[in-house]
Amino acid sequence: MKVHLYQIQYDEKTKPSEESGFSAFDVRDKPEFLKREMAHWLRFYEEVISKSDDQNAVYGLFSPKFNEKTGL
Repeated sequence: MKVHLYQIQYDEKTKPSEESGFSAFDVRDKPEFLKREMAHWLRFYEEVISKSDDQNAVYGLFSPKFNEKTGL
């Protein structure tokens, strides 16, 4: 089973670092601030998960503040 971890990227400051293990899910072209993360979850599902050939893969979409919020 493959695990794919993504971090939402709103701008250059929220680009995930290479050592974080996250891939960028770039929403700079459609930030949709008023809809908050729900808009990004729906778009992530449509653009990434629904197009995956691996039915056993696991996906995660994380906030740029994940480490700050969790202390991890």
